[in-house]
Amino acid sequence: MTLQDLAGKKIAIAGLGVNNRKMADYFSAHGLAYRAVEHWTDAADLSKQLAEADFILRTPGLPYLSAPIQEALQRGATVSGQTKLFFALCPYPII
Repeated sequence: MTLQDLAGKKIAIAGLGVNNRKMADYFSAHGLAYRAVEHWTDAADLSKQLAEADFILRTPGLPYLSAPIQEALQRGATVSGQTKLFFALCPYPII
C-alpha cells in the first residue's frame, strides 16, 4: 500500500485517541482527507458510521473481529491498524 493507493478513498479513522491522532496528522500532512469516528453507542451505530468508508484505520480498542469491522470487510473496505499501516507505508526494510 502507498499513499497514492489511499488518495481519493473515503478514509475513516475509528477512534481518534492517542494511537490514531498522529496518523490523522500524517494523513493531513499528505493531503489525505479523512473522517474521524470518535463516538458510537453500539455496534450498529458504528457500522452505520463506517458504511461509506473505503479504508478504515481502527483503534487498537476496536477488535478486528468485531461486527462493524467484519461488515466493512465483507463489503470490500480495507481495514488496518496503526502498526500494519506503518509497515505498509515505510519506505525502508523492516527487520
